[in-house]
Amino acid sequence: GSDADIVKKAVEILNGIDGIDGIDLNCGCPVPKVVKQSAGSALLKDISNLKRIIETIKKISNKQMTSVKLRLGFDEKIPEILALAAQDAGADYIAFHGRTRAGGYTAAVDYAAIGRAKEAINIPVIANATSRRKMRPRR
Repeated sequence: GSDADIVKKAVEILNGIDGIDGIDLNCGCPVPKVVKQSAGSALLKDISNLKRIIETIKKISNKQMTSVKLRLGFDEKIPEILALAAQDAGADYIAFHGRTRAGGYTAAVDYAAIGRAKEAINIPVIANATSRRKMRPRR
């Protein structure tokens, strides 16, 4: 989502569901129809709105954890800026997809950039470097 009021309503619904330990804001989705709605990885271009969404989740949620999945940036790598914004907004931890939105799922994962983000903040950082390669079935 990109609208704090809609996110607030979604969190209020989740608050009524037992068995959920946390809410994860996915700011990594590169899909054009999501980005056109200023959601997913488009939030990486609007840091003030990104912070507003995280703050809304943190304030409204009755769950134990609030996490954020980030890419390294939209077109350019700005992991430290994004990590600080998420931490300042109240995220309990961050998962970094090691590519920019422009890098999709095929660019090389930049573990050094994830490391710089980790050095900039005090909350846990998880390196998430999924790929779209087809998995071979186990024999």
